[in-house]
Amino acid sequence: MSCRRFSPAIRIALFVLSLPVFGYASSPCPLDTTNPSVTICTPALNDLVQSPVHVVAGTTDSNLVTTMWVYVDNQLAYKVNASTVDTTVSMPVGHHAISISAIDSTKTIFRKNVPVVMQPPCALNPANQTVTLCSMVSGAVVSLPFHVVAAATDSNPVTSMKLLIDGVNVVNIPNSAILDQYVSNVSLGAHSLTIQAQDSTGTIFNNQSSITVTAASNGLSKLHHIVFFLQENRSFDSYFGVLGQYKASLGLPNDVDGLDPNTSLMTSQGQPVQPYHYRTVCTEGLSVGWGFSHQDVDYGKMDGFVKSAGVAFNSTIDPYGTRAMGYYDQSDRIVCTFLSEPHSEISHQCRLRREGSRSRPFSIILIRLASAGAITIRARFLELSLRSSQFIRAIRMLRSLK
Repeated sequence: MSCRRFSPAIRIALFVLSLPVFGYASSPCPLDTTNPSVTICTPALNDLVQSPVHVVAGTTDSNLVTTMWVYVDNQLAYKVNASTVDTTVSMPVGHHAISISAIDSTKTIFRKNVPVVMQPPCALNPANQTVTLCSMVSGAVVSLPFHVVAAATDSNPVTSMKLLIDGVNVVNIPNSAILDQYVSNVSLGAHSLTIQAQDSTGTIFNNQSSITVTAASNGLSKLHHIVFFLQENRSFDSYFGVLGQYKASLGLPNDVDGLDPNTSLMTSQGQPVQPYHYRTVCTEGLSVGWGFSHQDVDYGKMDGFVKSAGVAFNSTIDPYGTRAMGYYDQSDRIVCTFLSEPHSEISHQCRLRREGSRSRPFSIILIRLASAGAITIRARFLELSLRSSQFIRAIRMLRSLK
């Protein structure tokens, strides 16, 4: 039957109702109104994701969208003859680019890109359908607010992550395998902490821990001093890899995430190198360039130090960068070992924040903090840093700004 037999009002109504056929019906999220366009609903721009990654997208087009493609790092990962995408794609650890393309009945191709990072918040339990609690251990004593970070390992897409305290749901994170939440509305005392994950098959699995919440007055306000160590061009293990063993030898808790003596990294010549104790406290530099620092970290794998040290300098002493696997111990009197001496009223927790950045801005920030009275620089702890050319240049720069 021809539409011409209907009144204009009815024809308009039919036209409006027909629009969903071309990409507006059952949209997975609010869509870009640009015609034509692809809207990526999830993951979001620069999201921290877990593999497999849930990818959802829709299209806006006045013409019929016939096919959509999902690419990961320019490699086809998924294809569907539809105007929407709802699928999962696998990714290794590192930075990646997700690109979603669509084609309509007029053969017009349009696309949208989104960069993401596949980086778990900590070393996860590799067993399938498990939850790892990253920010604390069972039995921890915490003050308000406390930080809960956890992630799931699952071969299927994780559709939700829940935080339950004493069996009561506190937060529900949809379509994510990572939970990152601060908790402030919990009574003092003992509590059960459950991180529950559910995947696309409906399987539910969790991690259960016990915690004790203490008053805020027993938290950061109890700290009299925070000693920090600004290091560059060296790994944490180089300075503090065996600090935990040293603490244990003094009868103190081994609470340092130290080096694994069985670790082995390859040189550029394909030779394995294992951790070893330096025979001297003075060694050649490792790698100081911007590009080398990112090669060192290698998207969180932390396995590029040997190779980059081998090519960073034209060394005749260690041309293959084996010095990158050396470490200091208490016999070298490295700074901060004094924290492990059995003094009274001293507690020691070691935390590392890696940053592939430039030296000069950090030097300036450190000096500015000191000049404002926020920190006190002790020359005996930072003697080498204070003598460095970076600090000298930073001081000169600050003086020039006055």
